[in-house]
Amino acid sequence: MKKYISFLLILFLVSCDLFTTRTPELPDTAAQTNIAATNPDSLFKNFQTSIEKGILQNYISCFVDTSFLKRKFKFIPSSGSVTQYPILNGWNFDAEKQYFQNEIIKTLSGTTVT
Repeated sequence: MKKYISFLLILFLVSCDLFTTRTPELPDTAAQTNIAATNPDSLFKNFQTSIEKGILQNYISCFVDTSFLKRKFKFIPSSGSVTQYPILNGWNFDAEKQYFQNEIIKTLSGTTVT
């Protein structure tokens, strides 16, 4: 009886492909276009590339990283801008993300970003 159970266990393990490897997935290449922003030029290059390619994660990484700094994203519009566009008065990080997502959707419909 033990041999029979052992045989069934081995047959089960072999037949269910438990020990075979799967085909590896391609790496996520979205964030690989960013370079380390060690100076203003590289930061602006990352910003430009993220807009041209429409990669939200790269765009967001151009703003303050709260894991390294105790600062938060803060947008202070000019007084003339607030008068003309009152929504800018409460502009925050989530509004910035939503804005860029909307821009990505526009570019998917055929509009190009330069």
